[in-house]
Amino acid sequence: MTPRARAPTVPGWLRAPHDARLLIVDDDEVISGALFNHLISRGIRPDLALDGPAAERLLTDHDYPLILIDAYLTGQLQATAFELINRVSELRPSSKIVLLTAYGSERLAEHAASHPRITLVGKPKPVAFIADLIEGLLEAVPGGSAA
Repeated sequence: MTPRARAPTVPGWLRAPHDARLLIVDDDEVISGALFNHLISRGIRPDLALDGPAAERLLTDHDYPLILIDAYLTGQLQATAFELINRVSELRPSSKIVLLTAYGSERLAEHAASHPRITLVGKPKPVAFIADLIEGLLEAVPGGSAA
């Protein structure tokens, strides 16, 4: 996998590596691809990582004001999400995090509540709802609009 993992259905000309303002970390290609395409249609240029190592490579090379993480990444609910949140905090301490989960737990909620930059969102949610949330959070980032 290349360091800049992208949704496979998006034509090359929509890939704008220099102006991505959002990193999506989700191993479900169908869901993340649908969200990726929906965001592109709204003028938001996300990057997509299908696993933790790809996300870390992207985080090392690029500054993202917002990072969306599936808490059940690679089938390991909390361990992988906690590790990735900690790594984001090390590499990009000013980035906001949206943590998506269909398998909420008290421990996960406590962890999210202890980090003021984390917004915990239960799934399932319509793609448009998540895109609206992303737009609002990006617009709240200093100096930024969603696009």
